[in-house]
Amino acid sequence: MLSKVKRKLAEFMRYQAELGSRGPEVMSRLDALASAVAQLQPPPSSAPTGPSGAESFSQCGEDRLVAFILRIAGHEGPVRYADIGAAHPVYDNNTYLFRKAGGSGLLVEADPDYLPEYRHHRPGDAVEQVAVVPERLAHQDSITFYAMEDRGWSSISPEHSALAEALGKGGVRREFSVRCATINTLLGRHFADGRIDLLSLDVEGLDAELLGELDFGRFAPKVIIVENDAEDCATGRAAASTVEMMRGKGYVFFGYTFVNTIYASRALLEAARF
Repeated sequence: MLSKVKRKLAEFMRYQAELGSRGPEVMSRLDALASAVAQLQPPPSSAPTGPSGAESFSQCGEDRLVAFILRIAGHEGPVRYADIGAAHPVYDNNTYLFRKAGGSGLLVEADPDYLPEYRHHRPGDAVEQVAVVPERLAHQDSITFYAMEDRGWSSISPEHSALAEALGKGGVRREFSVRCATINTLLGRHFADGRIDLLSLDVEGLDAELLGELDFGRFAPKVIIVENDAEDCATGRAAASTVEMMRGKGYVFFGYTFVNTIYASRALLEAARF
């Protein structure tokens, strides 16, 4: 495992150096993104259930981009969401904007320390304290969860935890066993009709694998926010393999914020009016 972590760290440092040489280009792209987000308009007054103003609770304005996509596509009514790897119920959260506007859905988080905050800030949402695992790990009822000093790096992956420590993100705060479930089993328990307006996926290193296992025939989220891995963040590019896979599933690469990539259903965008 140590050799794998060292290899990953070496790759990450190489990507950081590569990114540094492209500083002006990166800053230009960030400025363009910030300008685009700032110009997003709130929903029309005829849709009172939509997010209002220009407030954002996501790390990089992803919730405003999603609100924009849904608005131009004519989405009406409260947003129904699944937030896998929800972490804090308000800050750096991709679904709280829609909860404030009357939406509701599912919050999934393995770390029990967040549960009191969910009860306080998100009383209308269903909560599952489980770890979402890929099919290759689904033979077990529980799995070890590594709660890191930097809570944003907590994970079921020992390699990911070791990488976090090597990058100066702090060590393991505590380890504990947590129930686990696959993404399809979990969504099936809460979205029997298959309707999900927004899926937010943030599971620290397993995001692309879980996305690849999602049953799109049963669940077809209108918009998906998926966290990028360390290499994608360092290069400033979404993983080409994931973009291609999503294209094959009927999704369009809509936005990239270094931290996350946003995909929108092609069928949804066909109804869009700019």
